Amino acid sequence: MKLESRRQTDALIEHGCAVDQPPELPIERAELANMLRILDIPILVIDEELTVIAEINCAQMGWSQARGRHLLDLLSPVIIKNGKFRSSLKSVLAGERVELEATLVGSGSRPKSYLVRMAPIPGDGTFLGMIAFFDISQEVELKEELNYLKDYSENVIKHIPSGLVVTDNDGKIVLANPAAREMLAATEELEGKSAEEVFGAKLGKALIQGRDQFKRGRLEPSEVTIRRMDSQEIVLGFRAAQLFDAHHRVVGMIIVFKDVTELKSLRSRLSQADKMAALGTLASGIAHEFNNLLGAMMGYAQLAKATGGIENYKKCVQVVFESCRRAQEIVHNLLSFSRRRKSVPEEMQLEDLMDQVLILVERDLEKHGIKVERDYRYRDAIVTDVGQLQQVLLNLIINARQAMENSEGERRLSLSTWEENGFVHIAVDDTGEGIAEEHVSRIFEPFFTTKGAGGTGLGLSLCYTLVKNLNGDISVESEPGVGSRFVLALPQKLPMSEPVSRARLTKTLKTTLEPKQVSVIAEDSMMRDLISKLLSQVGHRVVTAGQPNELAESVEMHKSEIAILDLPATDELSLERSVSELASDERGTVVLCGLSEEELDKVRKSARMPERVRLVSKPFEAHELIRAMEEVSR
Repeated sequence: MKLESRRQTDALIEHGCAVDQPPELPIERAELANMLRILDIPILVIDEELTVIAEINCAQMGWSQARGRHLLDLLSPVIIKNGKFRSSLKSVLAGERVELEATLVGSGSRPKSYLVRMAPIPGDGTFLGMIAFFDISQEVELKEELNYLKDYSENVIKHIPSGLVVTDNDGKIVLANPAAREMLAATEELEGKSAEEVFGAKLGKALIQGRDQFKRGRLEPSEVTIRRMDSQEIVLGFRAAQLFDAHHRVVGMIIVFKDVTELKSLRSRLSQADKMAALGTLASGIAHEFNNLLGAMMGYAQLAKATGGIENYKKCVQVVFESCRRAQEIVHNLLSFSRRRKSVPEEMQLEDLMDQVLILVERDLEKHGIKVERDYRYRDAIVTDVGQLQQVLLNLIINARQAMENSEGERRLSLSTWEENGFVHIAVDDTGEGIAEEHVSRIFEPFFTTKGAGGTGLGLSLCYTLVKNLNGDISVESEPGVGSRFVLALPQKLPMSEPVSRARLTKTLKTTLEPKQVSVIAEDSMMRDLISKLLSQVGHRVVTAGQPNELAESVEMHKSEIAILDLPATDELSLERSVSELASDERGTVVLCGLSEEELDKVRKSARMPERVRLVSKPFEAHELIRAMEEVSR
């Protein structure tokens, strides 16, 4: 019987194991057998006693001679890692077709996964079975790797502390991690809800409608205030990115977010603390500058009293006037602290600008034995923010003086100007101790100082910022033991609106305004007397008072055509409130206050500001007060 079975099997293999194939084949049997070998699929044929009666391509399984061996003996060296294998053999012997996966482990070889197909072969009543082994190791490894990556990704998404939401193209949420549900106070699953429903109308619509505006497939990080599902407001820091499929088509959106409510509050408190710390630091520098200015004013005021010549008297008064103007700039800078100061261009001769700075510090330089040299090759006017440029030069000159305090050789400060490549250059040279090479690159960094505990590290950083505000540049060259050279490169004209010509102190005040009755209300008696004398000098009749309520109570003041109010407003809101209470359509009103120009601009643009009101920031120059009076009289 076994011999007959082998003959049937040989014939079957030669026919290509085709069960339902007709007896007559259009090609030779040898060719069919060769085609099976080319398929490279290991095949065993067994009889009902599980004896291998035929085999093909089995060398790759490690079986050098399989025919005539019992199937289980043949497979015993290669452990079958599948408990279903034996039961599957029973099913085949019962006439069923079976398919299963099994891992075969050869001696000393790597495990391989196979798809094993077993089926009975119909015959003349004698049982024959065929077993084919298909190597699926790569597919199994890939599947295991994909499962690992899937589990890993799900684990990461589940445990990351940031909220993560994935939506489809319609804005429906298809995935939300636990952190997202917790941050949004969701009591139920977010999947299936719309982004607008979860994040609120503003953010939800922006995410959906703004897809076409994404840069490089991402929405730049941003913050937004939303209302959680428990109605509590929080601040979310978020960023979003488009989700693409394998064909680079947009299939949805990924949104990653974090509750930054506490962080934002902390940032605000730190910013305020930093501002206060910086104000404390600035106070030292401001006190230093004010002491210089006060020293110059007191000294030249004493000279003016002692001088007999009118020209010397005028020079002394001019110095006092310029010192007051410099103090005005410092106060305005302090009021504008932490805001970007709006540059006000003025036209002024550069050599006059620089000499005014030198006047403020010449006594201090003489005291330290420092010789000043001037080399002004640029003789034209410059249109720039004079106050900011003077502040830069003053800081550089003071730094130079400090650098030369311990110099044993010649102490020389050199100031030079020239034009090059369309820019005005200003150089400040000193013969001080110089700057170490490793410090030069950091000299403009905030809080970096080479002066030890005595330095704040803000002076040169401030210079750098101011020069950049003037559309210019600043550089430094230094050699230890020789000195330092700071060079400013500035445009001849700032690209701004009409510049204001820098006026010098004039002997007389000019006005086109006819004499008026003017009420002056100022709590400070010196301020009342000053304004009264200024206005009386140009022909106005002046009535003064110390408190605003007298404006309504005094008959004389009630008759006034113009009221000048010195108000102690501390912010825009209090100023607006005071103006609305005291201003009248029957007369013009000029308000003097200590707010910065930036703050006054906000009040001026207010819809509640009466038409016949003008605001003047203190300290002011006489011509500014006169101009404001002319404007409210029209």
